[in-house]
Amino acid sequence: MLVPSARELYPEGCYLQRDNSKVHRANNITNYLNSRGAEIILDSIPWPSYSPDLNPIENLWAILKANIKKRLPKTLEELKDIIMEEWDNLNDDYVRNLCFSIHNRIEMCIKNKGARIDY
Repeated sequence: MLVPSARELYPEGCYLQRDNSKVHRANNITNYLNSRGAEIILDSIPWPSYSPDLNPIENLWAILKANIKKRLPKTLEELKDIIMEEWDNLNDDYVRNLCFSIHNRIEMCIKNKGARIDY
């Protein structure tokens, strides 16, 4: 889904930001991306391992997780439905602001000489 969507949305190519954790660097992930010609469309950005303060999606996951947990899903099917509902309920302005916060996050990290920032 990632590669076809990226090709459709960004026919000239785009960057894939993923942290440098072992999970994201696993051979099966790399092979999957390469087997679909992702290297042509997706350029990976070198990124520090486990850097939630630099990665805006981590804030989004935290909110999504808290909202899902409040609803106490009892079955896998209910969990899937709740995830989709909560995703659809996310505030567009909040998501947009998170995306645009990357510049501030990087500046703060540089000023902090690479140490953790509170974001």
